[in-house]
Formats: sequence, structure tokens, C-alpha cells
Amino acid sequence: MSADSGVDIKPAELEKRFLDLCERNPNGISDDDIKSEFSGVPAQDRVAAANSLLAQGRIKILKQGAKLFYTYVQQEEAAKFRGLTVEDLLVYQVIEQGGENGAWSREIRLKSNLQQNQLTKSLKVLESRRLVKSVKSITNRKVYILFNLEPSREITGGAWYSDQGFDLEFTEVMQKQCLSLIQNKGVVGLDDIAQFIRTSGISKVELRQEDFQMLVDTLIYDGKVEAIREPGAMSSRDGPRVQYRAVHYPLPENGLSEVPCGTCQISHVCTEDGVISPAKCKYMAKWLEF
Repeated sequence: MSADSGVDIKPAELEKRFLDLCERNPNGISDDDIKSEFSGVPAQDRVAAANSLLAQGRIKILKQGAKLFYTYVQQEEAAKFRGLTVEDLLVYQVIEQGGENGAWSREIRLKSNLQQNQLTKSLKVLESRRLVKSVKSITNRKVYILFNLEPSREITGGAWYSDQGFDLEFTEVMQKQCLSLIQNKGVVGLDDIAQFIRTSGISKVELRQEDFQMLVDTLIYDGKVEAIREPGAMSSRDGPRVQYRAVHYPLPENGLSEVPCGTCQISHVCTEDGVISPAKCKYMAKWLEF
């Protein structure tokens, strides 16, 4: 039980003690903790102290389930939150929890329990203060993340997507370059492909190792490339080293290859009135019967 029962605490003193309590509890303090600590302080005074500290940016609200917790904010960080309302801070918290995957408006509204008009207002405030930003996801949905974060590849689609969606032209160019290297070299590893594309300067986008793997995989799915696992050869990841080579298919049959003349080894001496001629060719006769 607090010793504040019946004691009149000035607002500045109450705020200081409120802030000290938050600092001593890194995981945050609940309304029950505040009531217990300041049992003799009227509820409206406790609320006023909390709102004042929120407005100054010295504390922020953390929502866990149905309960709200107040957490301490370092002095140097407080400036960017100064002047934000409780609703603004709730929206910021939901977006912050989303990390590099962020949160979309419906998710924010459900987790913050705010009406749509209030949510829209808070998002505008946070964007104007450069605390959050919106990005377009590959599902064409607007997602909000913290301003200083880069969205995850699950959101943006990675190197193969642009603001307009899947970048087919860029992907096809990369596929052709990759296939050309494999065809010219015979057998290559993923590191060879990565080094070739990076040093060639044909990509203005920074590609990661998984991007190169995805590129090769598409060529495998298209039947243009096959993977070869070398028995006994180990990669840096302690798995069988995989290399890639182009798939060569036999020439498709056409009208000329079906005619006996197309595969005849002595066609160069075959003439219409010669010893060897189409009229005397048993293979031609058989083909014509078919």
C-alpha cells in the first residue's frame, strides 16, 4: 500500500514519480500498478499525469491483450513522440510490433480498437512526423511500417517486383543472361552465376544469393537447366555441392526429317535419272505407302 493516502501531490511531483515508476519497470506498468502505487491520488489526477507524460513523449502505451501498459521512453527518444495523442501512440505501437512486415489498416484498426476516421487521422499525423511510412505490397495492399525500416521481401516481393508489380522484363533479361552463361561454360555453380551478374553490371538492383537461386530454379522449372549434385563434393554449407548445366533436347521432327531423303546417307548422289534415284528407292516407296 502506498503512503500517498490523503496526501495532496502536486502535478509535477506526481508526473516525476509516475515516470520513475515506469523507468523501474522496463516491461511497463498497468493501471492496477498505478492505483496501488498512488492509492490516495484521485483517479482524474492519475489520468492527467499519464496524459501529460504521453504528450511529452516520456512514456508510451503498450497494449498486451485487453490490458494497457505504460512504458518508459528515454529522453533523447522522447522528442519524436512529443505532442502525439494516445490514439496516435496506439497506432504507432501496432505498426512497431509488425517490424519489417508492418501492418495494414484493417489489422491496425482491429488491434487498436479505433474508429476508421480516428485511425486515418492518426496515420496522417505519424506519416507527417516521419515516424511511419506506407509501402505497396505484392498483394496490392498498403502496408505501414516504421519510417526507418525497410520492408521485408515478403511484402515487396524482392528484386523481381517493382512499384508496378512483377517486373517481367527484368526477370526475362536476367534469365537469358543466366542461361547464356550456363550454355557457354557448360557446368557452373551458383557462386559463378552470382559473380558473373554482379560484375557485369547488367542488374541495377542489388541481388542476394536467394535471388540467384530463384533465377536458376525458374530455368529448371522451364526445363532449360538441370542441377547436378557432385557426390563427395561439399559446399560451404556442408551439403552436396550443386552445379548447373543446360539441357539439350534432340531437334524436333519436321517434314524433312520424316522423308527418307532427310536422313539418307547417300542422298548427295541420288538423282532423278541416275542409278540411285527416288523412283528406285525402296525406302521412299515404303514411306509413300504409309
